[in-house]
Amino acid sequence: DLAAQTVTRPDGVSYHFEIDAFRKECLLNGWDDIGLTLRHADLIKEFEARRRIEQPWLFA
Repeated sequence: DLAAQTVTRPDGVSYHFEIDAFRKECLLNGWDDIGLTLRHADLIKEFEARRRIEQPWLFA
């Protein structure tokens, strides 16, 4: 049980485990590194458009 951070054997004995809070949230929500990045797609597009205007020599 990831949410409760426990593993339970068939005989009912449970073991608690530690996991980084961020990794736990990612696993519970099915997010991988690409999914996390794509959550910011609008901001990335805005940055790229601004950069193209401010530094056009990079795109020549």
